[in-house]
Amino acid sequence: RDDVESRGLGDVYKRQEYDSSLIVVQYGETWRVYDEDGNDLMGERFQDVRFIGEFLELKNMDGECGVIDEKGNVVIPFGDLYEVDYDETYQGEEIKAMSAVAGKLYIVTEKTRDDLLNLHIF
Repeated sequence: RDDVESRGLGDVYKRQEYDSSLIVVQYGETWRVYDEDGNDLMGERFQDVRFIGEFLELKNMDGECGVIDEKGNVVIPFGDLYEVDYDETYQGEEIKAMSAVAGKLYIVTEKTRDDLLNLHIF
């Protein structure tokens, strides 16, 4: 991972090179998402961001989480993912693992009532 920082685009410009061409810029306490040409992909601010391979998990200002791909397409709609005290759920099921492999996003969840694991592929 390479971090590049410079001044001029908000408080901190930080590009995190994973497998993604997305650029996140922090303005005070919030973040915006840009493509390599500097276009604002989402048109809104976010409370938090986290790279998952070439995907980006975002927490919007309403506290709802969602995931976009490197083109800004919504892969998991906002509200399907929730985070409370660092515990994440997908559609009400506890997330056990989340990773990106070969352009696909994988989420493993557990239903708390019956201890079954579910694999979700996006």
